[in-house]
Amino acid sequence: MYAADQVEKYTGMRRLREEHLGILIYPDYREFEDVREGVLLPEEDRFWEIHLHASDVDRLRNPERERPGFRYDTVMDFPDMDYQEMIEEEYPAWIETFEDRFQQSELNYMDVDLLSRKF
Repeated sequence: MYAADQVEKYTGMRRLREEHLGILIYPDYREFEDVREGVLLPEEDRFWEIHLHASDVDRLRNPERERPGFRYDTVMDFPDMDYQEMIEEEYPAWIETFEDRFQQSELNYMDVDLLSRKF
């Protein structure tokens, strides 16, 4: 998986040990053109995304520290994916991949039951 490969690449370059890495993964349904203004995208332009945020856990717990820590953020779009595919296939595959490849890291995921209330 490309996203996991990138996290491994950048943590390796920064020599950040796996147990010092915090990872947050969550799906989101992109339905707003401008969320602040409440402007919705047309129904046919709405799509799923997966957000991935990885950071040095010490940086998260101590943002005031002098030395900047590792940080990796990305969003991947899935424009042709429906709710069922995202929640039952794609998102669980991401979780499984990251649990397998980052066993010593602090992994956090969004509970899919929270998403089902929205749809």
